[in-house]
Amino acid sequence: MRWSDIKRINGFSTPFVGVQWTPPANQRDLASRLLAFLEDRRVLYREEEREGAQYCLRSVEMIRDFLTQIAPEIGGPKELPVLFKKFRKSCREFCDYIGDPSYPTYKPVVREALFRTSLADLRAHAGRLVGALAMTYQIDVDDDLATIIPFKPE
Repeated sequence: MRWSDIKRINGFSTPFVGVQWTPPANQRDLASRLLAFLEDRRVLYREEEREGAQYCLRSVEMIRDFLTQIAPEIGGPKELPVLFKKFRKSCREFCDYIGDPSYPTYKPVVREALFRTSLADLRAHAGRLVGALAMTYQIDVDDDLATIIPFKPE
């Protein structure tokens, strides 16, 4: 642990230890930028029927490009970089499946199944990351984007 991390500690609890910390401003700003970018990506929350596969492919490619640009800056609690990498991987897999040159030659039922499955996986990973960023950095999330956050019923 570095001194800069120790300075951010703003609480301590027992029994069995517990520490609270204040995230660095640049990580919170980065999370805000990422969430603002994702809010405008309808592929993450709009009904599949209203978006075509090619539009979704272009949108996911834009997400992947943005994620690649900010990847060196990602930090924070251990789970955030892991969730970030999983989301970026699901973007890559979506592009691999839907962008495959043979995709248009598949039977419509196969194309639809592949599209829906890939999109569901992408949204699941995006939702986990969005939820973790919102909770970690206490950032409000746009209502449309919030629909993909996997809330656990209590």
